[in-house]
Amino acid sequence: MHTQPSLKSKQFSHDPLADFAWYCLRNAAEHIVFLYVEQTVNAVEAAAGEDPALLMSKDPKVKRAFDALLAVAAKQVTTAMPQLLASAEAVLQQAGQTLQKMMPPPPMDPAAAAVQAATQETQRKGAADQQTAALKREELAIKAQGVQQQGADASLAADTKVRTTAMDNQTATEIAELKIGSGQGSGFSDGASLTGR
Repeated sequence: MHTQPSLKSKQFSHDPLADFAWYCLRNAAEHIVFLYVEQTVNAVEAAAGEDPALLMSKDPKVKRAFDALLAVAAKQVTTAMPQLLASAEAVLQQAGQTLQKMMPPPPMDPAAAAVQAATQETQRKGAADQQTAALKREELAIKAQGVQQQGADASLAADTKVRTTAMDNQTATEIAELKIGSGQGSGFSDGASLTGR
């Protein structure tokens, strides 16, 4: 039979519920053994017609006959046990599963733990590298967009200056033509004189 776990045992988590479940399963196992013995004694008694304790002897012939009777009885009981335990089987399986869930995982092999830790670190670094690369791509896209915008702004400013100069020149030409048409001299040579400079 199983022995009681010691306080230093690492097999259990010292959870009171786990300890209770372990004791219940141990008690159930003991009762199954007692049931087996009781059924075997009853089968021997039914076959012999008397208490099996009275059939024990040191005589080799009696001993062999008793052993043969026990073997037949044990075979009958072993065959009948599943039927006797059918109602308890589901409860015992559930208790075993519950206990198994409460038990801490077995300790990991140090080499396997090192490999697992290295794998996790590699995965973590890979994910971090991917995030860094994505951030850099995004940053470069933003910078490229800014450079493009600056180029567009500079082009717009240059275009505006060219148009403004062309408009100034056009206005100066019109004013000069009006002055010439009225018999006066223009009084200026380019559009800068119109600004009063």
